[in-house]
Amino acid sequence: MRTKRTSPSSRLDSAQLAMLISIVIEESGGKLDRAQFNDSMMMLFENIARFENEPGRLCQRYLKFLWQSYRSACPAPTGSTKS
Repeated sequence: MRTKRTSPSSRLDSAQLAMLISIVIEESGGKLDRAQFNDSMMMLFENIARFENEPGRLCQRYLKFLWQSYRSACPAPTGSTKS
Protein backbone atom coordinates (compact mmCIF):
# COMPACT_ATOMS: atom_id res chain seq x y z
CA MET A 1 0.00 0.00 0.00
CA ARG A 2 1.27 3.42 -0.92
CA THR A 3 0.80 6.31 1.48
CA LYS A 4 0.93 9.99 0.73
CA ARG A 5 3.88 11.77 2.24
CA THR A 6 2.38 15.24 2.11
CA SER A 7 2.04 16.78 5.53
CA PRO A 8 -1.16 18.62 6.40
CA SER A 9 0.90 21.69 7.31
CA SER A 10 1.93 22.05 3.68
CA ARG A 11 -1.68 22.39 2.52
CA LEU A 12 -2.88 25.87 1.66
CA ASP A 13 -6.24 27.16 2.83
CA SER A 14 -8.57 29.35 0.78
CA ALA A 15 -7.27 32.58 2.34
CA GLN A 16 -3.68 31.64 1.50
CA LEU A 17 -4.65 30.73 -2.07
CA ALA A 18 -6.43 34.08 -2.46
CA MET A 19 -3.32 35.82 -1.12
CA LEU A 20 -1.15 34.10 -3.74
CA ILE A 21 -3.47 35.34 -6.50
CA SER A 22 -3.37 38.86 -5.04
CA ILE A 23 0.42 38.82 -4.95
CA VAL A 24 0.70 37.74 -8.59
CA ILE A 25 -1.83 40.35 -9.72
CA GLU A 26 -0.05 43.06 -7.73
CA GLU A 27 3.40 42.11 -9.02
CA SER A 28 2.61 41.12 -12.59
CA GLY A 29 -0.83 42.44 -13.44
CA GLY A 30 -3.66 40.52 -15.00
CA LYS A 31 -2.19 39.80 -18.41
CA LEU A 32 0.06 36.82 -17.77
CA ASP A 33 -0.19 33.79 -20.02
CA ARG A 34 -0.30 30.34 -18.47
CA ALA A 35 3.46 29.74 -18.62
CA GLN A 36 4.25 33.12 -17.05
CA PHE A 37 1.63 32.54 -14.38
CA ASN A 38 3.02 29.09 -13.55
CA ASP A 39 6.55 30.49 -13.29
CA SER A 40 5.35 33.23 -10.92
CA MET A 41 3.47 30.75 -8.75
CA MET A 42 6.38 28.30 -8.62
CA MET A 43 8.63 31.12 -7.38
CA LEU A 44 6.09 31.89 -4.67
CA PHE A 45 5.83 28.21 -3.73
CA GLU A 46 9.59 28.18 -3.13
CA ASN A 47 9.12 30.81 -0.43
CA ILE A 48 6.42 28.96 1.49
CA ALA A 49 7.83 26.95 4.38
CA ARG A 50 7.41 23.19 3.91
CA PHE A 51 5.87 23.73 0.50
CA GLU A 52 8.97 24.15 -1.65
CA ASN A 53 9.52 20.38 -1.83
CA GLU A 54 5.94 19.26 -2.45
CA PRO A 55 5.30 16.52 -4.98
CA GLY A 56 4.67 17.62 -8.55
CA ARG A 57 1.07 16.40 -8.61
CA LEU A 58 0.10 18.56 -5.67
CA CYS A 59 1.75 21.59 -7.23
CA GLN A 60 -0.01 20.89 -10.52
CA ARG A 61 -3.39 20.72 -8.78
CA TYR A 62 -2.70 24.02 -7.05
CA LEU A 63 -1.51 25.59 -10.30
CA LYS A 64 -4.66 24.49 -12.12
CA PHE A 65 -6.92 25.86 -9.40
CA LEU A 66 -4.93 29.07 -9.02
CA TRP A 67 -4.90 29.63 -12.80
CA GLN A 68 -8.69 29.37 -12.90
CA SER A 69 -8.96 31.78 -9.99
CA TYR A 70 -6.52 34.20 -11.63
CA ARG A 71 -8.44 34.14 -14.92
CA SER A 72 -11.68 34.79 -13.02
CA ALA A 73 -10.09 37.75 -11.24
CA CYS A 74 -8.49 39.05 -14.45
CA PRO A 75 -10.77 38.33 -17.43
CA ALA A 76 -9.05 38.08 -20.79
CA PRO A 77 -9.28 41.23 -22.92
CA THR A 78 -11.76 41.16 -25.79
CA GLY A 79 -10.49 39.12 -28.72
CA SER A 80 -8.12 36.89 -26.76
CA THR A 81 -8.64 33.30 -25.77
CA LYS A 82 -8.44 31.65 -22.39
CA SER A 83 -6.18 28.66 -21.85
